[in-house]
Amino acid sequence: MQRAYRAIVVVLFAMMALAAMSYLSNRFAKGDVEKAVAAVQDHLYGARGEAAFRELLREEYGLAHPELRWWGRVTSNFYGVVRVTLVAEGGGHEEEFVWEIGLISGDLMPKNDAAARLLRLLGPADGGG
Repeated sequence: MQRAYRAIVVVLFAMMALAAMSYLSNRFAKGDVEKAVAAVQDHLYGARGEAAFRELLREEYGLAHPELRWWGRVTSNFYGVVRVTLVAEGGGHEEEFVWEIGLISGDLMPKNDAAARLLRLLGPADGGG
């Protein structure tokens, strides 16, 4: 009986440890995504700000009063890489821009043609490359 009780305690302790690890891992990932989205926004908005960025989307993509939806997901915990997606919607259509950003290196890499074009439009002074 004593042995069974010990086994139950060990199993419960292991389950609690796994739950805690899972919770902490999810919290760290959420924090990384928030940092990555903010870093991409800072890179794209540059000194001109969000209003000028929205105006660029309106002029270049025909997105009248664009609504911006941002999200991300960690693609590499080891290297600190997050895939950030922006969907800009307005004027009856939408554009999707996808980048990967290294949280450690700060490198911003376009992952689709729309994201690469947007960086070219912004130019080096405003955050493009």
